[in-house]
Amino acid sequence: MIERAALTLVGFPETERNSSNPIKEHTGNKASVANELVVMNLDGIPGTGTIKGMSGGGVYHVQDGKPLLIGIEFKMDGTGQEQQYGRVQCHSLAKFEEIITTHSSAPMIPAYLECFSNMRDKIFSFNVADQNNVSDLKVELKKAADYLIANGLLPPYKIMEQYHSELLVDPKNLGELKTYKLWVAYLEFLVISVLIDQSEGADDAYLKGLERKRRLIYTSDGTNWISRLEDLLKTARRLLDKNGTLIVASPEPAAHVLPKTFKLEKVIGNISVVPNQGPFPSIDSIDSFENAILKSFKLIHLEGLRRECVVEIEDEYTSVQPGKPKSGLLREKLIEFIN
Repeated sequence: MIERAALTLVGFPETERNSSNPIKEHTGNKASVANELVVMNLDGIPGTGTIKGMSGGGVYHVQDGKPLLIGIEFKMDGTGQEQQYGRVQCHSLAKFEEIITTHSSAPMIPAYLECFSNMRDKIFSFNVADQNNVSDLKVELKKAADYLIANGLLPPYKIMEQYHSELLVDPKNLGELKTYKLWVAYLEFLVISVLIDQSEGADDAYLKGLERKRRLIYTSDGTNWISRLEDLLKTARRLLDKNGTLIVASPEPAAHVLPKTFKLEKVIGNISVVPNQGPFPSIDSIDSFENAILKSFKLIHLEGLRRECVVEIEDEYTSVQPGKPKSGLLREKLIEFIN
């Protein structure tokens, strides 16, 4: 969570339980996070009398218009009565995740992970000069998403359980698995994949067949994605078969669709150098084998792909012959980049 992130405490204070509106909200911001404990500053600096009874209430951070539960309030902050003003302590969700894991209970997930229909309206937001140029294309793509959702597409939480950290650029940053933007990008990825493969659906069998051929991985870090080439190539080596495609989704609006060839070759050269383990293994043969596999991968940025295949050529979509689908042109453009 960002420094001093805006938070809202929602609860049922004792002083309001007989009123017509007993549920109260207190806004504020994050003061600190340490050892699974979140300390929240409350606006207006209310005292214990005002907050008493709100223990067990949720603490939320609103992101993209959606309230995200980040903790549960349980006491005022401060050791003495005279110190207990304007700050509360909250157990972070990490504490509850630990309990859930220990007891093998069902995981906590945001409600929007129950179905991809919750992401449907946000997919394929093309930043074009004239939205009329791509309006028919967007209708086709959203209809395709609707069809996939209605015909066997696993819900986001099932895909999350199945692939877990393999969905992330940084597999240690597991909090990103519940990020709404990841699942918007993943639904786009599935629609694109089905279009390229001319598949009749995206059920579990399709995903199984896709997983060693083409993957999407996400990061909320907007740093230039080319700076991570070595890690991305190692991820591709781990997740994909030869000639596979790794698509990166991140908040980098000006991202290049592909890395420069000379940059890739330099990074591949560094990765493929391995120490000699004895008198018999040949470094040259090992290097040749690794080079062949690493050079076969395609690394692509989702935003760059969207720009190259739609935004930069938006006028071409108005020239598609009447009666022919706009998605046919998109497919032609996509397969210039994606296996």
